Amino acid sequence: MKKYNYAIVALFSFSLLFFTGCEESEPELLVDLIVPGEEPPGENCDIGHRTQTPGGWGAPAAGNNPGALRDAYFDQVFPDGLLVGCPNGYYVRLTSAAAVEDFLPSGGKPRVLDQIYIDPSGKELKNVLAGHLVALTLSLHFDHFLEDFGESEFLLCDLILCSGQFPGNNVQEVMGQANRALGGCPSQTTIVEAIELISSINENFVDGTTDNGVLCCPRGGHISTLDNDQTI
Repeated sequence: MKKYNYAIVALFSFSLLFFTGCEESEPELLVDLIVPGEEPPGENCDIGHRTQTPGGWGAPAAGNNPGALRDAYFDQVFPDGLLVGCPNGYYVRLTSAAAVEDFLPSGGKPRVLDQIYIDPSGKELKNVLAGHLVALTLSLHFDHFLEDFGESEFLLCDLILCSGQFPGNNVQEVMGQANRALGGCPSQTTIVEAIELISSINENFVDGTTDNGVLCCPRGGHISTLDNDQTI
């Protein structure tokens, strides 16, 4: 059961929900990525975090698999649809659980979007970065709204990169930069860097049974303090 509740969405000008992580922020603003010091940026977390791959979220519903969660709760978690990309550029909007299933997994090379897509199929839009950003957005939202999605008392969006590129930055900061790169807005990460970062996060805690060591807990506990009591 989650110990803390946070506001996780920000409304931008044309009234779609755009996920930016554990705190309210303006999605059009750049996040200054932290330059790591010599001290490791984080520490080992408790068990119980969970992520899912694009293939997991795109699977047909069966039993208690991610596809079943998607079908059962998508309309509650994303009442105005799920969006990835850049609100001032190009984006992909998925309006239903069926649209998510039709789109995921999306293959093809990661590339900057050149138009707005509404409910594309995986055949219409072949872009592996868009697919991984959809999967991470689903995981972060479901981690917030469903108390039993992951067993940890800490939220997935609070975790930080342990090492590699941009250590010390949390999941919301990295996802924000990747969304900007996908949508063609100024970003501090390239398309190639973005797919490496986002795919490594999605693959880190698959089904809550693995830990590849990509993410750590920030020293001193949680960084988010906004109060929001929305859980399912």
